[in-house]
Amino acid sequence: MGSGSSGSVPLPDAIGQGVVRRLTRTEYNFTVRDLFGSSLTPADAFPGDVGADGFDKASSPQSVVAAHLSAFEKGAATVIEAVFADPTQRAKVVSCDLVADANCMRQSLEAFLPRAWRRPIQPAEVARLMALGATEAQAGGPPEEQLKLALRGALTSPHFMYLIELDPDLTSTAPHPLNSYELAARLSYFLWSSTPDDELRAVATAGTLQDDAQLSQQLQRMLVDAKSSAMSSVFTAQWLQLAKLATHDIKPDIFPDVSPDIKTAMSAETQLFFQDLLQNGGALGTLLGADYAFINPALAAHYGLPVPATTDFIKVSVAGTTRVGGLLGHSSILTLTSSLEKTSAVKRGAWVLDNMLCSQPPPPPPDVMKQIIAQQQQTEMLTATSTQRDFLAVHRANPTCAGCHSVIDPVGLALENYNAVGQYRSMDKGVVVDASGMLRDGTAFRDAHEFAKILSSKPELGSCVAKKLFTFALGRAPSVDDSAHLASVVTTNQDQLANVLSKLVISKPFRFRRGG
Repeated sequence: MGSGSSGSVPLPDAIGQGVVRRLTRTEYNFTVRDLFGSSLTPADAFPGDVGADGFDKASSPQSVVAAHLSAFEKGAATVIEAVFADPTQRAKVVSCDLVADANCMRQSLEAFLPRAWRRPIQPAEVARLMALGATEAQAGGPPEEQLKLALRGALTSPHFMYLIELDPDLTSTAPHPLNSYELAARLSYFLWSSTPDDELRAVATAGTLQDDAQLSQQLQRMLVDAKSSAMSSVFTAQWLQLAKLATHDIKPDIFPDVSPDIKTAMSAETQLFFQDLLQNGGALGTLLGADYAFINPALAAHYGLPVPATTDFIKVSVAGTTRVGGLLGHSSILTLTSSLEKTSAVKRGAWVLDNMLCSQPPPPPPDVMKQIIAQQQQTEMLTATSTQRDFLAVHRANPTCAGCHSVIDPVGLALENYNAVGQYRSMDKGVVVDASGMLRDGTAFRDAHEFAKILSSKPELGSCVAKKLFTFALGRAPSVDDSAHLASVVTTNQDQLANVLSKLVISKPFRFRRGG
């Protein structure tokens, strides 16, 4: 490569009217995969994503600092060099002879940029990148190096790095529809965490994507595509915090059988479970009320279920067994909401309330540490055989703590039959586990099975899932103005998950935006 490409790659002019959200690291990697057929994951080296509400892309428009620019430029260079070293990947960018054909570089850019920037390209934009490539020619670089530099410029452009939605009037709060290309990008990054494919871009170009029927048709097509696995892997990992499982430490002397492979299987079960609901007509209530699980041999042994003959994951019935079939019976969830060596009814209760019902308990009192110290003397009177229920009873006896613990504890204690890595137990410290309880509304339950069944029919479950999907899809939490639209997205927990996605995509918040 000539000296003309040794410096930083300049960014095109700044985005003017509109909002921008930088691609998350996952989105960047998936987009590179789909543009080039590459298995590279260059964004793994990028600075961490700054998200909110549990989702990486739920944040205000993200600024760029020097550390980002350096990482983006390095990532673009890594991608382009790898692509040109692989004939199959190179063919996705260059289909002509760069040496013999003087127009080859321009033709390559004109074909690539609409895919990379997710919209039609203006001649001036191509000219700007051609001029960037010309700096390599001036330094003596051959045509291929010139195109490489231009492509690096394309990949470090805000038109690639950011999802851009323009506003006719930045100060107006009146909603206006997204244009077809912006809508296509919203849809593809919602379902695939990646760029629109050729068919979706063609529909956007034809101007028919704004039609309800066409939009729904594209959603259904995209859901059965293999790339829809991103919906399960990315959404569930962030919603249910599965990404934390790999680094969740477990006492090896207490749980020696919990290997990294078991942790991987735990996460896979949850993602496969969600994917099955999405593609096979599963209802929202099934998230907690299912009577089946996805297991491989390692996870079957972990659960005490019959070990399948195949090494692949299979769907098995757990009706009549000790396992709860929905999310509340998944070891991924039960492990994440435990401490290193024992269960935590408080963590589990707070997790269920927040992630399944979108009902956060009251905040702890200002003098919570003073209360904890004062209660240490009381808890010291408990014995080594005292259970979680015994310890938490002390907290609920304190009026200052009761406000939180009376809400959280019954929910977490309902799962006490599962140890810190999600294995069933009937005894804890020589005492029979009592998983019974009562919810705030007075509904009583005997164990985790009854508890899961009760929650599966609560309307709060459906509305909470809708809120989580909304936040993931739009990169922002719902506002008060979105309430009516959200209410129409989920009418009952019998609604199929795929239909909920369809109604969300058709809704006004998904298809419109506003300035301000």
